[in-house]
Amino acid sequence: MTELKSGPTLAVCMIVRNEERVLERCLDGLDGIYDELCIVDTGSTDKTVEIAKRYTDKVQVFHECNDELGNIIDFSAARNRALEMTQADWVLQIDADEVIRQGKELIRTHITREDTDRIAMIIRNGCADNDVLSGRLFRRSNAQGYKSAIHEYLEFDGRAELDNRLMIENLPNKEGKETGSERNIRLCLNQLEEKPKDSRTWYYLGSEYLIKHDFAQAAECFKNAKLHDNYKQGKYHVRYYLAVSLFHCHDWPGAVDAANEAVDIDDRYAESYCLLGDVFFTLEILDKAKLAYEQAMNCSPPSDALLGTKPWAYQEHPENQLKKIADLCDA
Repeated sequence: MTELKSGPTLAVCMIVRNEERVLERCLDGLDGIYDELCIVDTGSTDKTVEIAKRYTDKVQVFHECNDELGNIIDFSAARNRALEMTQADWVLQIDADEVIRQGKELIRTHITREDTDRIAMIIRNGCADNDVLSGRLFRRSNAQGYKSAIHEYLEFDGRAELDNRLMIENLPNKEGKETGSERNIRLCLNQLEEKPKDSRTWYYLGSEYLIKHDFAQAAECFKNAKLHDNYKQGKYHVRYYLAVSLFHCHDWPGAVDAANEAVDIDDRYAESYCLLGDVFFTLEILDKAKLAYEQAMNCSPPSDALLGTKPWAYQEHPENQLKKIADLCDA
């Protein structure tokens, strides 16, 4: 059990289900940083609850977020229950299959600050290409609760900043469980039955199909996200990933149009220029490909890119492609 600290208090809030293979790894990695550990179990049938109770007496079993078959249908309800269990000054949100990969020693320093209310950090899912930023460390009094049944987000009123020295890494073990992709597609489809014009849900559904390489289905989802266009944070990414999906469907004009729309929304990202370059390179329109890759070379990853950037798009890919173009022109 973690020894209590002086000064502002920190609670770790978690939701879990059937995580006996990974829970101890996560909790052992958190030792020394929290004052309170609050765990909500949404219906484990293994030893998850037993393991959790070795670390804290604040463990609740909560089934109201599940359907009649016991499948989770509302992640925000479970998150909010965990948040209600604490009166700590600050909260760190982490999942059982995650670990603090770097920056653990900075967390206690951040919660003593008066000039910010939320700290965004890197969330790594497999590799740097899949990195996203998420405000997982936040002042509890400014939190207004989690929203959305799937890909839940915290409504928050306060000052936020990024500390990219902090990283949480996702290391899942889905043996004997519904895969994350299957679950996410199921929940997105459920949510779209209630909110068919929700661009955010269409975006995340498209992202799941993109991972599965179902590019035609992904493109339709991103088209719907763009049609309703009410996901403010995702306006650029909706169009970029639509361009990616159409590229893989060999719809060259559609890919170019979507990529250009992404550039018009935010020209700081190299990804859309790389996509344009890849289309023109594939079509052997080398002058346009060269221009697009050169524009990508002039970009740096935006510091506020909450939905992530692709490291290869900044220098590596456009540089390699420009060398190929130079070799073809010299041949």
